[in-house]
Amino acid sequence: MIYSSDESVTEDFVSPINSLRFVVEELAGRGSWGEVFYATDTRTGRRGAIKIINPTPIAEEQKLRRGWDNKGVITRDVPSSGPYENVLHTELFHDDDGKEFVWMPSRVSHTLEDELLGLDNDRMSDNPANRRLGMKRIEELALGIANGLENVHQGLHIIHRDLKPKNVLIEESSFRPLIADFGSSTIIDGSKTKDCVGDICIKSYEIARNDSSGHVHSDIFSLGQVVGRMLIGSYLHQEVVSNAINPNKALAEISEGVAKASLEDYVSKAPKAFRKVLKKSLAYNPNDRYKSAEDLRDDLVKA
Repeated sequence: MIYSSDESVTEDFVSPINSLRFVVEELAGRGSWGEVFYATDTRTGRRGAIKIINPTPIAEEQKLRRGWDNKGVITRDVPSSGPYENVLHTELFHDDDGKEFVWMPSRVSHTLEDELLGLDNDRMSDNPANRRLGMKRIEELALGIANGLENVHQGLHIIHRDLKPKNVLIEESSFRPLIADFGSSTIIDGSKTKDCVGDICIKSYEIARNDSSGHVHSDIFSLGQVVGRMLIGSYLHQEVVSNAINPNKALAEISEGVAKASLEDYVSKAPKAFRKVLKKSLAYNPNDRYKSAEDLRDDLVKA
């Protein structure tokens, strides 16, 4: 998770960096790979945030398995090109003592997860108890996330592998969605690691089975799950995964027949205009899913 904190600055707050250019204001949140602080770039006047790499013990284990050092972690967090629309832009900086940090020149108010849970009540529909957003908001979010995922694939040339509501940030000024957290990403045609990370529900079947380290089709499945959660209020197979002693094993063992029947039932709960998008993006066979996020986005426009 990138931004998630109710903590505010205190009188004894000490900036994590020594910089004349960047003024650090307060802690925004903590995640597996470090802390995020709200900050302002005094040279440009942009209000955004900085990320300091400080892995948790679990993240340290992942780091060792992947053969990374902190330099490798921070490099993965900063895509080599951009900026791209609906993708959180990041830049690598050093403070006046040479300490590395990631600068994110966007001020984010909350995550999509917060919005789905009704924690950002101004953007919710009249019935937040259902954890459903208004249809207009769902459409703008779905289109924005699909556009961002296409830019991740075609612009950054990476597979995200961890696309979930917690990793979709909502920009403070525009309320547009920004895809973030590339710590789980795999370079397209690059690393073949089979390390499964992220929430179980957004994993595709092939990822859960360890049949694949991630492909465009697996990100498409995750996008379908995110759209489905916005429309229906839950994920496909959420009950199975939630009740399992070993959630990943339960997902991996779902047969094609069961998957198809479950998908038919799941899709029937969505508005008719979106059923094709959900059915195709959440298909059991990767080859039956959309070939690109752009194709999915085009069908969303038609919905």
